[in-house]
Amino acid sequence: MDFQILSPEEPKSKLEDSGHWAKIKAGEYTPFIEKNVPSKKYDHGRSLIISYYDHTRYICTIHRMTDRRRSVKHEHPKRAIIEGVEYRIPENLDI
Repeated sequence: MDFQILSPEEPKSKLEDSGHWAKIKAGEYTPFIEKNVPSKKYDHGRSLIISYYDHTRYICTIHRMTDRRRSVKHEHPKRAIIEGVEYRIPENLDI
């Protein structure tokens, strides 16, 4: 499998171009919550790390921040595998 390190904006655009982002938003992939902790940025909000799967095939992992009403305030992909290429942003570039 090939591997590419991207800027923080690029993984989302790769997911959008491949059609995966629309399927995530439509609920077509299975989410697996890996981490769910209180948000440091939003009072009473949550900071979640969520991986998405198409049956057993890994699609991507995103970081999502929600407010107290669970409205999404920020989200960005951290890692994705698209057509056999793994894309990720390094931890020191995380936003």
